[in-house]
Amino acid sequence: MVAFDVTNEPVFGLGVEAGNAAYQANDFGYDFALGSAPFLNAVSKNFPYRRGLADIRKQQYDTSNNPGEQSLDGYWLRSQQDSTGGAGITFMEPSNDEFQMKRFASSLGVDCWTRGELKLLKSTSSTRTLASTTSMCVTADNGSDKYIVSTSGSGVHRNGAASSTITGWTNTPTGWVTSTGDAIVVSTTAGTVGHLEYLVAPFTGTPVPIADTATGRPDLKTWWVKQRLMVGAGRDLYQLPLDPTVHPTFASLSWHYTHPITTWVWNSCVETPGAILAAGYAGNKSAIYKITVDNTGTIPTLTAAATAAELPYGEIVTGMFSYLGTYVVIGTNKGVRIAEVDGNGNLAYGPLSFTSTSTTSITGFTGRDRFIFVGVGNELDGNAGLIRFDLSSTDGAGRYAWATDLNSGTTGRVNSVATYGDQIVFTNTNLYSESATDYVTTGYVTTGQVRYGTLEPKNYRSFRLRGDVSAGSVNVSSVLYGQTPVSLFTFDSSVDINQDIAISSPTNPLQESLGLKFTFSRGTATQTPTITGWQLRAVPGSKRRLLLKIPLMCFDHETDHGGTARGYDGYAYDRLIMLQDAATDGSVLVFQDFRTGERLSVTVEDISFNQERPNNQSKVDSFGGIVEITVQSV
Repeated sequence: MVAFDVTNEPVFGLGVEAGNAAYQANDFGYDFALGSAPFLNAVSKNFPYRRGLADIRKQQYDTSNNPGEQSLDGYWLRSQQDSTGGAGITFMEPSNDEFQMKRFASSLGVDCWTRGELKLLKSTSSTRTLASTTSMCVTADNGSDKYIVSTSGSGVHRNGAASSTITGWTNTPTGWVTSTGDAIVVSTTAGTVGHLEYLVAPFTGTPVPIADTATGRPDLKTWWVKQRLMVGAGRDLYQLPLDPTVHPTFASLSWHYTHPITTWVWNSCVETPGAILAAGYAGNKSAIYKITVDNTGTIPTLTAAATAAELPYGEIVTGMFSYLGTYVVIGTNKGVRIAEVDGNGNLAYGPLSFTSTSTTSITGFTGRDRFIFVGVGNELDGNAGLIRFDLSSTDGAGRYAWATDLNSGTTGRVNSVATYGDQIVFTNTNLYSESATDYVTTGYVTTGQVRYGTLEPKNYRSFRLRGDVSAGSVNVSSVLYGQTPVSLFTFDSSVDINQDIAISSPTNPLQESLGLKFTFSRGTATQTPTITGWQLRAVPGSKRRLLLKIPLMCFDHETDHGGTARGYDGYAYDRLIMLQDAATDGSVLVFQDFRTGERLSVTVEDISFNQERPNNQSKVDSFGGIVEITVQSV
């Protein structure tokens, strides 16, 4: 019999509370104890003592529509072959929402928008140096040539056909320019008086003044919507006919709306199939107003403005963009919302699809195919550039897929964005243009942290990459949550991409989660490596639990190996019920093996009772048999 001393190790592990008190050994030679109940050993050929490790891997069938990684045995796997869900996740968890399984954490300089393909984006180059931080650009087409018109403080410039500076303005340009398609309207000023001047492509003639304001309104904003000019001047909103033969003052215009709040400022105006939408703000309050077009007369006129949408308090509309007659992109000081618009001009907008981390305003937008390009400030690893949204990919809450796109390489803000043929152009302090052929030198994608839906530690063993690295290279790094990436391996044309690469970092293989970072480097200027899929492999890293199957004598009256008798009528039943209750409610018990001195905190996983005859050691026995109990250490 084992002797116990107060200096022995605790019966319970720290933080584990047993459901029953531990049995205190005495002069009766019991072999085992569970909680307060002691037992004699019943090991025999028919009832062996078994000892092993509990299985920590979940066995399951895959019942999803598309069989996946959970149907495979062995390694725990996480793969991704489609990244069109865009950026913005932290953890890549299994989900019934397929949109979430297509997302990644972050990227720069990588095109993720073709299913099953990651490659470098086209490069961006500065095509004109501009003097003003509020420079704008628009595009125009006179049928034979396409033009980019950009402003630079008091200068207006033309790119296309032949680059030149557009001169001949009656007054000084302020920097605001609007395209009507084949012509431009530029805001100009003479002291405190604002003017609008008009010039058609190819922008080599003399600009024509088309409107003057009263004194005190030098900074006019114009928008070309529904074949008319809408002009914002403080809290006043005007409709102006585009007629170079007429040169009215704003006071003489037949339609204008004045917002009742004197500090209100109009800063955006777009068209929808059923209405014109105008947005503005005063203080911390911002709203979008609907102006319907009245077609009852010979010349369509405008009705008064009605509220179409209000933004949450503190969120200010900084710009809007209407696309395909269905979507209205709303830039705010908080980020970007994308609304759907009905035939009457009513808006239904969801949560922020992109949340800004910069204090710069979001004012520039353009569309191409199913994509929207939005200008942002300092959001591309500290640089100003573009965010791309995919209108065909959204989650259940109305957030659209996004990822970073063209990069100016400089800080500041993007003031305007335009489509120039198949290319995107935008202004920061310079005019930037997307290359038609060349890729960026380098770019990266960082996956979400993979933790296989559990906080238990995992042993991350290896990864595999699929794609084409015959041109350029792809470096793969491991990324621990919140830490700097560590390089693991570089794939290029000199190595076989069809191999599994061991994860050598972190040096401690047991981690709660792990991500991967893929850094692309181009070959020649027109060559990019491509990734078509990746996979991360791990095995469970949880501490294996001890599993014991023990046969126990359970009779009313029992005799130990020394011949000492103990028990009472009902003693077997009392101990059996105690074990059954522990198995039912999951109590933590102290298991003691007096043969070896082992003590463990355990739970009862299974219990069975076998009675082969009515009596055993005593003629007065009314109940007894062999208990087979399975316990697991905790």
